[in-house]
Parts: sequence; structure tokens; C-alpha cells
Amino acid sequence: QVLFVFQNTPMCVSSAHGLAIRPVEVDPGTAKFDLTVNLAEADGRLEGWIEYATDLFDADRIERMAGHLERLLDGSIIEPDTWISRLPLLRGEELRELLVERNATSAAYPRDRCIQELFEAVVDEAPDAVAVVGEGERLTYRELDRHANRLARYLKRRGVGPEVPVGVCLERSVDAVVSFLAILKAGGAYVPLDPAQPKARLAVLLQDASPPLVLTTSLLAAGLPEHAAARVELDSEKRVIRAESPERLAVETSAESLAYLMYTSGSTGAPKGVAVVHRGIVRLVRSADYARLSSDGVFLQLAPLAFDASTFEIWGALLNGARLVVAPREAPSLAELERVLRDHGVTTLWLTAGLFDAMVDEKPEALKGVRQVLTGGDVLSVPRVAKFRSVCPESRLINGYGPTEGTTFTCCYEVTEDVSEWNSIPIGRPIANTRVYLLDSNRQPVPVGIPGELYIGGDGLGRGYVGRPDLTVEKFVADPFGLEPGGRLYRTGDRARYRSDGVIEFLGRLDGQVKIRGYCVEPGEVESTLRQHPSVRDAVVVMRESAVSGKALSAYVVVARDASVSTEKLVDFLLERLPEYMLPSTFTFLRALPLTENGKVDRQALPVPAPPEARGGFVAPRNDLERELAAIWEETLGVKPIGIRDNFFDLGGHSLLAAKLVARIERAVGRSIPLVVLFDAPTIERLADLLQGEGWVPSWSSLVPIRREGSKVPLFCVHGVGGNVVGFRDLAKHLSADQPVYGVQAVGLDGQQAPLTRVEDMARHYVKEIRTVQSEGPYHVAGASFGGNVAFEMARQLRAAGSEVGLIALLDTFATTCLHSKERGTTVGQSLRAYGERMWFHLGNLFLQPGRLSYVRKKSKTLKRRIRSQLWRIAFHSYEVRSRRLPGALQDVKESCYLAGRRYVPTPYTGRVTLFRAKKRSVADSPDVDLGWGSLAGGGVEIYEVPGDHESMLGKPHVAILAGKIQTCLDRREADRLREPTDAALRRASSAEVFVTSRVGP
Repeated sequence: QVLFVFQNTPMCVSSAHGLAIRPVEVDPGTAKFDLTVNLAEADGRLEGWIEYATDLFDADRIERMAGHLERLLDGSIIEPDTWISRLPLLRGEELRELLVERNATSAAYPRDRCIQELFEAVVDEAPDAVAVVGEGERLTYRELDRHANRLARYLKRRGVGPEVPVGVCLERSVDAVVSFLAILKAGGAYVPLDPAQPKARLAVLLQDASPPLVLTTSLLAAGLPEHAAARVELDSEKRVIRAESPERLAVETSAESLAYLMYTSGSTGAPKGVAVVHRGIVRLVRSADYARLSSDGVFLQLAPLAFDASTFEIWGALLNGARLVVAPREAPSLAELERVLRDHGVTTLWLTAGLFDAMVDEKPEALKGVRQVLTGGDVLSVPRVAKFRSVCPESRLINGYGPTEGTTFTCCYEVTEDVSEWNSIPIGRPIANTRVYLLDSNRQPVPVGIPGELYIGGDGLGRGYVGRPDLTVEKFVADPFGLEPGGRLYRTGDRARYRSDGVIEFLGRLDGQVKIRGYCVEPGEVESTLRQHPSVRDAVVVMRESAVSGKALSAYVVVARDASVSTEKLVDFLLERLPEYMLPSTFTFLRALPLTENGKVDRQALPVPAPPEARGGFVAPRNDLERELAAIWEETLGVKPIGIRDNFFDLGGHSLLAAKLVARIERAVGRSIPLVVLFDAPTIERLADLLQGEGWVPSWSSLVPIRREGSKVPLFCVHGVGGNVVGFRDLAKHLSADQPVYGVQAVGLDGQQAPLTRVEDMARHYVKEIRTVQSEGPYHVAGASFGGNVAFEMARQLRAAGSEVGLIALLDTFATTCLHSKERGTTVGQSLRAYGERMWFHLGNLFLQPGRLSYVRKKSKTLKRRIRSQLWRIAFHSYEVRSRRLPGALQDVKESCYLAGRRYVPTPYTGRVTLFRAKKRSVADSPDVDLGWGSLAGGGVEIYEVPGDHESMLGKPHVAILAGKIQTCLDRREADRLREPTDAALRRASSAEVFVTSRVGP
């Protein structure tokens, strides 16, 4: 609300009847607008006043604004032909303060020394001090130095020298620390490669960095893609490396030599390799002014090695003579992290903002013994910071900000005040030997309080992006304010502003700003306001665009523990603080925000909210039953609020949640409800209508119509070990619109009938059921996991009865003969050895640890029988069984399926089967690509690899690809059938002579 008034009409002041008339200033006591600037021209001068709302502006801000206006007018007179956007706003003293005084960070440090030189100096001072501890290993500085020297000599013989990048594909470990140091001692630069990343991404990084060598282990080498780089397996070549001399090498490197390449995500989706030199790292950890780094400290190495926070952890410890404790390789739980902090007496700890929040929420006492906690990587939560200060008053808390291009930290802020009433935690001031400028779009300094883009200069600046000169020129620009020729600045793309006390506030990304209905909106501002609500633990706001509603904001909210809040209350809260156009159009309630490997909010993983038009504009429950059902749905799905017209499956419902939901509804209403009622009544409104309907009695049949419509031959999908068919809904949605789909659910799910315990009986019953909707063949049958064996038996019985069988689709199913084969051994121990690899996905380390097999052999037959039973449970597992207790009827059905699977010995089938095998982790990681079906299918096995693993292949997004392949097979079967002779006997005779083959791929 801004008003500008220019009084350029002369004011006629006259005297009447001897009265003198003159203007008098009147202070009304209130501001009619947020800001009013009133100017008047008189006697060749401009005079005026500014009226402002004191809850938005303070006197200092207004005085600065008046001075900027004067400077702007002066500049327009001096340079009348200059663009307004390029006229100066700041006077000399203000410019000096912003450009010089606030960047007076120069401090003495060994700026011309290399990392390995400084490390060796520490070794000489305290050779027997403990340097690194991890996984039972404990190396002194002398031992670490000698280990690294041996590996460095080995690497030098393999061609490593100055500016040579060396890949390091290792998990967090002492070996990784030795490898980093050895590479630097050989003169090279290390390139961290996260072994947990997909092969495709590692391939891109290797192609981009082009290292001649990659250090790894024999176990991790299998996860590396094919590349020209030679692999050095540290465990396999340990003896050769140990034979090298432990004496130090002489290498020609300088402070400007390349130290590491570290990759960050690019805005285009392609990773960017940031080249960091020795000086940038030394400036970060030596003579630091943002934290106390000394020899009596204990650092925890917790960050992923490919995340630049590891730079601070490793070299902050080793270049200052401190102890480095390497956290467990697997991401530790909060309890494990607490134990590590306590057992090792960690004094300096870096946590991402997300992990900091989790620790403060769950285990704040664990941080009491830590002298200094550094955190950052994302916006800090004010309530968490306030809680930390109250629980750990003796610990220092430092908010660190900095991109990888600036070598980890650029600005830091130590929180010493009570921040409970603050809106955000600032990022502070530039650290030693670092410069920061806040500039406008013309790269001119912005005044205090005005947002600008944050530019970084100083000794922490990286070289640029490897192999990307165009991007380097775009992001690393000439420094117009520096005194050294050739100086550069890095454009961060972050928005920030100076407070009047010189502290910098982070405002979000420049590219995060969006336009909603013509208004510029910063989602970060909406996020910050949402977090101020007492019931909101965390929030993220993103802009989404659709062809129907256009651009709109979507809010994702995590509610605080033991609190609840509705969308309506949040809307009211925001409308009290923000204009209407900044209001999110959708609110999605999550149990936790998704995080990346580095602990930042993964905005790409946020679920797409159901659009208002799809949800009927959100219709609230209208009566007691709908309210009770809504509460059950919200508790089961973890989503709030849920309207009566919201679809269970669109809200993320799946088979396990459906089972839990129906069980809770049954307890609430006191009557039995079939699980498949959710197909006909997937909304609260429809379900309530059914439950309230007079005389409504749920019908029961093993045959469940998922999609009745369509002219094609139906596809019958047989249940897995859980017995229900809800999981086939997404599959049906992605098949052809003309393809009828029926689910075949297990007898006994209704809680009234006794479950069947033999596959043959199941198949016989299901064949009878499917004949009620399709009296003649060809029959298309699919089965998931355990259901594949039932589908196979159905096909065998149909063929034996003279019916034509089309597609037999086995969805990641292995033949149970694999577990019955006599030649694979009869004892439990022999069987486990025989198909240990096949069962690895299910067993993990449970049975295959050293000594376990002999222990099993020695025990009684009863124990062996119990273990064999558990093995079958795992073999036909569903992850629900291992982790949760299921409702009674479902548990009975699962037990019957386990028993049926254990008893079933399939006999050969003369036709062909089609196996859809999970690409990532199949049900059986077996050398037999056909999972045992080759010996049973006389017509051969057609094999398709589909994305996902055994559990996720039927879920989004993989199910779309699976459905496409199944539909292709169905259409091909139909085309083949139309080309064949019509005589059934001839068809049966032909099918017995089909060439036995296995085909891998589409």
C-alpha cells in the first residue's frame, strides 16, 4: 500500500481581513498507507515528508530510503542520459561500509601451503596422537601418515600426479580417509563417488571427470559401471600396497593445485563437477574464526563423502591435530548416533538441518556433551533452535551457509540470543578470508534491508566446473570491487539481505520466486509464515502448474507431535499475515518431509496433491458415520484432512493399507466388510452410503471385477500370499481401456470360510469361478509372487480339461520345485547352502552368517521344522508380514498360503509361460534366469525384465511399464490365435511341438 504525492501546483496563500494564513504540519498519529511519500516544489527546491507504518518500517530504514532518493535525484541531474536502473542509490560512506568494512575478513593463515604439507607438520608435532578411529580401527598420526605414504607411492607408480583426478568409490571408512590423503600426497585430486548411487549416474560422473584410476573394494566394484578407468581394489591389492615404502614422497604441488572434484546437482539435471584447490580447504579449517578447531577436539565424520560437509569434518580434524571418528558405514539411527557421540566423546559435530531437527525432536539430550554443533544445508527451524539452546545451553550452535563452489562455508552465524520470537535464523557474516556482496540485477550493491543476489569472493572460491567452460563463465564472473587483478566472484543464485547490524538473512533461491496472478511471490516467505503456527513442525511450499488451474502454490505441512490442525485453521492463520494471492491452493499433510542423501528437502519427491477439482473442492464429513470414517482414513493413510469424496487409492492407498483400513472400519461398525468393497466404494461418501443402506449384505466371491468393460478376452489376476487383489488396481488402470480385468482373491478373507491349504484346491476353485464370466478359452491368467504358482496350476488344469490357455503371466515368481529338489540336498543346512543366493533378498544375514548352518544341523528336528517353516514364510513373503500383525482373517489366509506353497509340487505343463522378472531385486537372485520354470514349461519360457523390485514392480511408477509389457503379450496372443487353425485338436497337437526357448528382454 504505497502512495506517492507530488504537489507541483503553486499554493496561493493570501491574507483576509488582517489574518495571516500559513500551512501547519499535522500529525494524525496513524498511517493511512503502509508508505506515503509526499513531495512539493517551492522556490526551486523539492521538500517533502514520508509517512510510514511503524510495524513495517523503522526510523533507520526510512532515513536510509530518503537518502537513497536524494542520491538517485542527484545522479539523474549529473547523468541525465543514464538508465534509471543504473543510477546509484548509495552514497560514498554507505558504499564503503557494504563493500569494504563488512568484508574486512583478512586473517593470517598458511595460504601458500598444501594440505599434505600441513598434515605432515601435524604428524611431526604429535606422531602418537590418535588421528582416526572407525570400525575397530585406530590409527595414530604416524600410522595414518605411513599408510597414506605407501598407497601414495603405489598410486604414483600407476600414473597419479599433479592435476590427475582419482575416483574413490568407497563407503565412509578409515580406508576412505587414507585414500583421500594418499591421493593428495601423490599430487592428485580425489573424486568421491558414492557407491549407493545408481550405475547410470556413476557412469556420468566417471565420463565427466575421466579419472584414470578408481579406488574401491572387490565388493563395491560390482556396482561400478563399465569405464576406461582402471580399478584398484584395495582389499585385493593390500599385499602389494603394503610392500611400498612408508617414507614420504616429494611432489610438485602448490596451493593452487587441484585438491578434489565434487559433484552437485545442476539446474538442467546434469551434475556439475566443482574443482576445488588446496588453498580453499586450508582457508576453511586453519585459523578459522567461526568455530574452535584445535588439537583437543573430537570430530565426527558423518556426512557422505560426496557431500562437501565431509571436507570440514576430515580436514578440520586432521589439519589441526584433532581426532576424527568415522561414523558407521550405514546411515546410523538416532539411537546409534547418540551412542557414537557418547562413546567417543565427540566435541565438534556437523548436522544437516534435517538431521538437526530430528535430533532436537527425539534426542536433544544426546547433544549436551558436544561443544559445538554446526548445522545448515537448508533453512533452520526457529523452534528447534530455541529448544536446542534451552536443552544444551553450554553448547555452541553455528548456522553455516555456503555452496560447494565456495568450499563448504561462506558465512556463519553463532546463535547466542533467545530466538523464540524470530522469523528466521540468519546466516551471519563472511568467515575469515571470504568476501560477500549483495548485488542487484546490474551487479550494483543493494542497500541495507533490500534483497539482492549473494555473490562470493575470496580464497575459498573454486576454479569452476570441470569440462564446462560455458557454465564457469556464466557463474564465475569478474570481481568489480576487488583490489587484485583478475579477481572473480561466484553467483550463488541465492537471495539475501543485510540487517542493520551487518548480519545477513537468507531469503531463498532467486529461481524460486514465482508469479501468481501477476504478483511476484517468494514461496520461502509462505513457508516461513507457516512454520510460525504453533502446531506446524515443518513446511515446504512449491509452485505447481496445471492446464486446468494454471500456476498455484502447494503447501506440504508436517504437524508437530501431539498436535492437530486443519486446513481451514491454516488458511485463517495465513490470511492474517499474508495477502490472499500468497495463499496456497492445496495443503498436503505429511508425516515427514522427504530428504535427499545430504539431508536437504527433496522437493522432487514431494507428492502431487489431488487437485481441488478432483477432490470436489474438499467436502467435509456431514454426519457422525462420515466423521468416524474420515478419522479412520486419516489415521490409516497419515493424510489430513480427508474429504468424503477423496479417493482412497488416489491418496496413496495400497493393499496393506486397505487391509488395515477395513479392519478398523469393521471394529468401528461391528460388522464384516470384504476388502474389495473399496473397488466399489473408494470414497467415504460411497462407503457410508453402503453401510447405511437398508438390507445391505456384503456379497462374497473369489472373483472380483476390477474392470468389467471391454471387448478383449479378460485377464484374471491371482492373489499373492496376502490373499487380496487390491494391488492389481493400478495394473488394471494402465492396461488398455478395452481390457477387462478380474481379481481372484483367496477363500477365507471374509472370515467366514476356511482358507484353502493346497495350491491344487485353490486352482480348482478359481477355475470354477472364472468360468462363470468366461465359459470358453482362451484363458489369460496372471499371478503375483506366490500367485504365479496358483496361476500355473490353473493353466495346467484348464489345459488338462481341454480348454485353450493363452497368456500365463508369472510376476516375479519362482517355481517351488527350487525348494523341493532332492538333488539340492535334503537337510535344512544343505538346502540353505544350495539356494542361499536365491533366497538372499529375503534372508539377508539371518541364516547365512558364519557358523549358523552348523548350528542348525545340530539342533533337533523340531527346530529344523520351525526354521523350514520360517524359510517358506520368507520365500513367499510380503513385507507386511515381517513387520506388522495383520487382522485375523488375513493372517489365517497368509498362513494357509505358506502351507500351500510348501506342499505344492508342480508338474510339467505343455504350453508356454511368460515370466516378468523384477530388474532391481528379484524374488530370487538366482543364476537360473528363468527362476526354475524352464524344466516345467514344455512350450518354453518367455522372459521380460521390468523395473523395480519384488515389492515395488506392481506400484507406481514401475507398474505402467509392467502393464505395457503385459498388454503387448495379450495382444500378441490374440493375434497368434486368430492366425491359427480353428480346429482345437490341431491346436493342441501343435502346442506340444513348440520349440523350447528362453527369451530375455522385450
